[in-house]
Amino acid sequence: MRKVRDANFDIVYSSYFDMLGIVPWYLLNTLGGAVKFDPRLMSVYDKIFVPITRWIESRISPPIGKNLIVVGYCGARSMDDAATRHDRRTDG
Repeated sequence: MRKVRDANFDIVYSSYFDMLGIVPWYLLNTLGGAVKFDPRLMSVYDKIFVPITRWIESRISPPIGKNLIVVGYCGARSMDDAATRHDRRTDG
C-alpha cells in the first residue's frame, strides 16, 4: 500500500482476500517451482477451496491473503495540483 500512498493517493478501502490460497500457492510455486497453472489443479481449487474461502471471508475480514484490493482516491483540488502530483510521480 506504500506505493499507492507514494503515488499521492488516499486509501479509501483495502482488504486482503483468498486467505486459503496462500498455502497451495506457496507449495506449488515457491517450493515446487511451478511456473504455469495446471488446469486440473485449478478446477479442484475452484470447486473445493473457493467456496470454503468465500464462506470464511464473508464472516471475517482476513488479516492476510494471497491477494489485496486497494481503492484509492487522488484528491487533486485543481489542475495545478494534479499536474504537480503527476510531475512528482514521473520524476526519476
